[in-house]
Amino acid sequence: MSETEHNAVYPAAELQLIRCFMDEHGIPMRSWLLGTGLADDCLDDTELRLSNRQFDIVHRNIARLLKQLPDAGLRLGVALNLSRWGMMAGALLCSRTLGEALATANRYRVLVRSRFQLRADVHDDLCIVRVAPVTGDLPVNLRFSLEVMIASLSAQIEQLLGKPFSFQRVEVPLSAESAGEWRRHLGANVHFSCRQTRLIFPAELLSSPLPFANPVTRAQILAACESEVQRLASARSGDVAWRVREWLSGQEGRPSMSTAAAALNTSERTLRRQLQLSGTSYTQLLDEHCLQSAMQRLLVPGARVTDVARQCGYRDIASFREAFRRYSGMTPGKYQRLEWQKMTAGGSLAAPE
Repeated sequence: MSETEHNAVYPAAELQLIRCFMDEHGIPMRSWLLGTGLADDCLDDTELRLSNRQFDIVHRNIARLLKQLPDAGLRLGVALNLSRWGMMAGALLCSRTLGEALATANRYRVLVRSRFQLRADVHDDLCIVRVAPVTGDLPVNLRFSLEVMIASLSAQIEQLLGKPFSFQRVEVPLSAESAGEWRRHLGANVHFSCRQTRLIFPAELLSSPLPFANPVTRAQILAACESEVQRLASARSGDVAWRVREWLSGQEGRPSMSTAAAALNTSERTLRRQLQLSGTSYTQLLDEHCLQSAMQRLLVPGARVTDVARQCGYRDIASFREAFRRYSGMTPGKYQRLEWQKMTAGGSLAAPE
């Protein structure tokens, strides 16, 4: 597993669905979160992000805890509905047709963390989706991983169409173990011991209109998806400055470099060297974070410059004013007055003293 697999960069929406799924089986969070380093109350944090490694640990825990169920992977796949993909779910739902939605999912596949490559071809009146692992490093094993992926995809296509759906034919390179469960969950003609995995359905479904199509909303969401792809690209490339900025965004005051290094699972010396190689420093990133935070705080009604300086970790007002002036080109007081004039122009709100 590469070093970037350990970077916590993916939104944790899937964990909410897993919690509901595991609650139905009477299994507490501490059991299926075991080994991830996540606390039981982590799901209340809307900014929570996980690494691929943490997601893999969760899936391994689920497979272990539900090993008595021959269809555990299929059950989990059905439970992982469209909301699993966060903002991507909106882009898919707002697509004009199923074909457009599936093409969008493929285009932004980095956002869905798939360990499989899906390639669709149309032959005569059938759409044939060929499935192959991107890497041999699957979270559990091929059987469990295919169960989750195929059942989830089938359920999500049904959710997109807004009507019952099942693959016309499913071919998998697995033994016929649990064949009854596969056919019951997928409602499909499932064939085992095949050379490759293929999912087949009528090609005419690709042009089926989706009930929530909205091109304007779709365009707005896709713009957000583009930003998210860029964010992930920076994180996955090991951009240490991005990782520090991401961590600082959830901190108050002026945390020390040693605190930052510990949070990022590295040494202070290594962090200093990596930031230097990327053309910046911890002090520079910290000042940037504190001053951006100050700009936001100064726009809160009734905010006082002295209070904002203290909240942002500055020991005295003079050093805060000087740092703010270097960063923005004006004093905190002037920035506050100008921004309030813009916000209240033509309105009834009074600018702060």
